[in-house]
This record gives sequence, C-alpha cells and structure tokens, in this order.
Amino acid sequence: MSTVSSFDERTRAHQIYEEQLKALLEPTYLGKVIAIHPGTGEYAIGETRKAAGMALWERFKDGSIVVFRIGPPTEDDIRMFYRLEAEKQISQQERPQ
Repeated sequence: MSTVSSFDERTRAHQIYEEQLKALLEPTYLGKVIAIHPGTGEYAIGETRKAAGMALWERFKDGSIVVFRIGPPTEDDIRMFYRLEAEKQISQQERPQ
C-alpha cells in the first residue's frame, strides 16, 4: 500500500468525500476512518487508519490510498491541510512560466 500520495491525489480524494460521501457517511460513521482510492472513488471504512487502508488495499494494490477521519477536522487534519497548502504553493512556484 502506498502511503505517499501526490497533492492531486489527496485533493481528488477529499473532493470525492465532500461531493459524494460526506452526507451519506457522517451520520453513521462519525469519528471512524475512511480510505479512498482517488483513481476510482472506491472507499473503505475502519476503526483506525491502518484498518481502513488495509481493507482498501486488498482491493487496489496499485496506486495511492488517501486516509483521513470522518467528521469535523482533528488537529492532525488541520496540520495536514497546512502541509498540503504549503506543497501546493511550492509546486506552483516550481512550474515554469
């Protein structure tokens, strides 16, 4: 299972969650962990990051899997957000004009 995903893959996974899964999952699975395969939109839910990731990895052994908690952002989620924003800015600065 790839634990390193690109900025675009993480962005796509969060977009899938927000647009397709959030309203469906939060009422029942608040606080659990979701793993999303950004290439297909397939997902798995678990009690831990490892459990969710491994459940999805069993179906998709290629490509990245993005894992995060279902519900309001945690401190880890907020740190990840700022890290992603920094990566995005660096990536944009490195692109040739």
